Amino acid sequence: MPFLDNLSQNVETASLYFQGGVRRGVIIFLGICLLFLAPVYFLGQLGSTVWANSDFNPNKITNKQIVNKKLISEADFSIDRSQLVPLVGDETVLYTTINNRNNRLIGYWPFVYRMQVLDNKGSIVEEKIETSYLLPGEVGYIIANPGNDLGTRLVVSPEPETVPILFNPFGVSLRDRVNVQIRNSSVTEIPESDQLQLKATLKNVDLVEIRGLDILYIIRDTRDRVVGIGKFKIDNLAPGAEREFSLKYPKPRFRRASRLNILTFVNYLDKNSVFLPEIIEPKN
Repeated sequence: MPFLDNLSQNVETASLYFQGGVRRGVIIFLGICLLFLAPVYFLGQLGSTVWANSDFNPNKITNKQIVNKKLISEADFSIDRSQLVPLVGDETVLYTTINNRNNRLIGYWPFVYRMQVLDNKGSIVEEKIETSYLLPGEVGYIIANPGNDLGTRLVVSPEPETVPILFNPFGVSLRDRVNVQIRNSSVTEIPESDQLQLKATLKNVDLVEIRGLDILYIIRDTRDRVVGIGKFKIDNLAPGAEREFSLKYPKPRFRRASRLNILTFVNYLDKNSVFLPEIIEPKN
């Protein structure tokens, strides 16, 4: 019947309009909710971050607590077997290395340790408490020269004053601002003497002032064996500045020196070790 057919079509059309209106209404309602909830969410996140880093928060987590709670795994650094370097004049230098390569995100500053030089009977020839630093993911050197040839073994024991420091490699790091070039390194024998002459030129090629540049010099023979080793420090190396390294060192007792290696270190765990000078604009 025409009347019934028209009625059926009108009911279907009204139903479609009703469903479409409901869907549009739901979408509009959800949009309004999101519009109001978004600022509340971001304000909540901001407030949470501020409170987490506030000194008034009793549960604030520091770098040391992060290390101690093992939220970042702290691996043990290893102290290698000591090495002997016999020199003329009945003098023996002892050295060892501390391997911190397993701790890419953790360094130690201050690194406080007890250093003992023992003879072949285990008696103490020399004993000192030293303070230094151990950088994340790197190898450090400890050197002892008791001034005689009695020492046969070097024992290094970290002290409780040693402090682990969490290092963020993705942050603004002083490590990336240190760039020192080493040129013209040489080792020569001084005629008619028992000493060597060590020389090199060091240049700070970055725009920062290095307030403490630690130098490790290693003397090697033709077979790359260590025949001399020591440390030296340069203070206040200005941007673009060059500094001459010149030092006399005893000759090896049994071998002949042929090459000088120089390694440089900066304690970037200390924020005062590298300084960016303020650039002053010239007056017109």
